Amino acid sequence: MKQAMCTLGCLIMLATTALAADAPKVGPWKKTNEKAGVIEYTRTNSKSDVEEYKAIGIVTAPVAVVESVLRDFGAWRSFMFMAKETKNVDLPGLKNLPDAKYLYFRQGLPWPVADRDLVARMDFFAVKPAGEVRIVGKRIDKEITSGNVIHMPVGEMEWILKPTEGGTEVTYQCLISPGGQIPTSVLNFVLKQIGVETIINLRKVAKQPQYQATAIVTQTPWQEGN
Repeated sequence: MKQAMCTLGCLIMLATTALAADAPKVGPWKKTNEKAGVIEYTRTNSKSDVEEYKAIGIVTAPVAVVESVLRDFGAWRSFMFMAKETKNVDLPGLKNLPDAKYLYFRQGLPWPVADRDLVARMDFFAVKPAGEVRIVGKRIDKEITSGNVIHMPVGEMEWILKPTEGGTEVTYQCLISPGGQIPTSVLNFVLKQIGVETIINLRKVAKQPQYQATAIVTQTPWQEGN
């Protein structure tokens, strides 16, 4: 009995150590940009060689409208910074569900730098009764393109849509690693613009008539740890 308890204790310690080793090391958020009422922050994250960024701003539309835009992956090309191609994809063995969909995203970059792309699973969650929607995206190990494009090895994002006076408070947070040979200093400079410009562009798309939803579609409840 004593030996079994000792073995169990060792296993727990090993599992805890492994989890601690996998936990990313992040620095404090620092305000790095502000434009048109949108504020951007960046921080270091050990998962990537470039900084993680987060932008917060108000979109003058209800949560249901902003959610409607974000559910249309084709629309992402209109508001994501320098996006070249965005679409919903069907993948062998991976089924699109009402609140879990697969996004293909291609980042356009100026010649001679190769474009970057990734495939991500996007999970939609509702926070009731607060009336919030949260969207969590994580890169998956799938490639659907070849040629002059580099597949990004890291890609994580989260959107928080929170009802507020005057519309929706949008928080957009993203961590990527573009791969390939691009100077980190150049990338970190560009990253300070991405979040701000994305929310500013999202404001414009949310005005389009096809997105004027009156009710939140997402039904999957949010749970801490998602």
